[in-house]
Amino acid sequence: MKSLLSKTAVFTLVGAFLSTAPVGANAAAFIKYDGVDGESNAAAKIQPVTPAPENLRAVKSPKLPAVQAAKSDERGIKIQPRSKGPFRALKHGRCPDPAAKQLQFQILNKTGAFDGDVRITGTIRNDGTQYNSSPTQQSIHLYQGNTLVATKPFHNLNPGQQVEIQFDRHWNASSPSEGEFPPNYKLMISYDIDINLDGNPANDDCVGANNQRERSGMGINDLF
Repeated sequence: MKSLLSKTAVFTLVGAFLSTAPVGANAAAFIKYDGVDGESNAAAKIQPVTPAPENLRAVKSPKLPAVQAAKSDERGIKIQPRSKGPFRALKHGRCPDPAAKQLQFQILNKTGAFDGDVRITGTIRNDGTQYNSSPTQQSIHLYQGNTLVATKPFHNLNPGQQVEIQFDRHWNASSPSEGEFPPNYKLMISYDIDINLDGNPANDDCVGANNQRERSGMGINDLF
C-alpha cells in the first residue's frame, strides 16, 4: 500500500512539473529514469524526451528586402522606386519604338478678334532602335473627334527621327461648336494587323502604350 502511494505521489509530482516545464530540449531534465522507477515508467508508457536536433532548434525567417518609400520630385509628384526584381520594364532604346509625342496648335491667319485659320500638327518620334519597314505597313492618323481628318504613311525611322502630320482649318472661338464645345484631337500610329508576323523584328514596335496622344481643342481658343 505504501509503495502504491509512493508511486502515485511520484507521478503526481512529475505531472505538476510537466505542466510548468518548458518544452523542447529542457523537458528531459524533469523526467528521470532510474532502476527504482523503471517499471513504473514502462507501465505508464512514458517515453524519454530527446533533445531537438540542432538544426531545428532555431528556425529563422528569411530576411526580406526593405521596401523603399515612394519619393517625390520637385513638383511634388510621387515617384515609385524602380523594382530590382526579375520583372523589370524594358528600357527605351533597346528595340524599335515609334511613339506619338505631341499635338501642337498655331494660328496661321487671324481674320477677326476670335476667328482665323489654324493648324493642328501631330509629331511622332522613334524613341528606340532603328525602325525598318515597308512603306505600306504603318501610317500616322489624325482625328478630329471621331472623324479622320489626315493620314500620312511612313516606313524607316532612325533613332530619334521625327515625322509630322498637319491639318489646317478655319476656327471661330466665339461659336458654340468651337468656342464652347471644341472637339478633341487625337494623334495615332496605325500598323498592319499582321506586321508582327512578317518575320521582320526591325518593325515590331515594342511599346504600344505610347502610340496615341489626345488634346482638347480648347487649347486653340486660348490662342485668341
